[in-house]
Amino acid sequence: QEDISRKVAATKDAMEQLGSKQEQMLETITGSKESTKNELLDSVANSGKALLQKLDSSQQTLLQRQGDAHELLVRVNQSQEGMVQKLETSSEAASRRSMQTEALISTKLEEVAANVAKSCNDAVGKVSKSTHGDLEAVKGHCAATSEVLERGLVAQEERMADVRRQNMMIMDMLTGTQERVMQ
Repeated sequence: QEDISRKVAATKDAMEQLGSKQEQMLETITGSKESTKNELLDSVANSGKALLQKLDSSQQTLLQRQGDAHELLVRVNQSQEGMVQKLETSSEAASRRSMQTEALISTKLEEVAANVAKSCNDAVGKVSKSTHGDLEAVKGHCAATSEVLERGLVAQEERMADVRRQNMMIMDMLTGTQERVMQ
């Protein structure tokens, strides 16, 4: 549009210069013969018409190009608006997908955490029961061992008492045998 404005202004300047030159020529011709004057005026008029026709066709071409440029700009603007709408739609869809993915991941993490906690609790319960059972078995073994040990100690005391009696008897027999031998 600036080019068109410049060209129109340049053409206007050229026309003004042409008009001023025509006036100068008219003043120069005023003193000349009438037939020369008419010929010159016809020549100037014809050249002015030709310049006006050329100017008119240039302006028509410029207007056509301006209209084409305007149509092109309108199409570019429509294309840009379509792209903006597609980008907005795409952005909204990506945002929705992102939110859905985050929600899905959060749900999965909660499920995994619940499963891990349940598994840990179950494992701790099993280990606790197993350890409790093992400790009860060890307690039973200890009680049985203690009982066997006590019975063994009682039996050993009885045997020691028997051994002492037997020793005393043997000593009495030896003493009795020695006294007999000495007599």
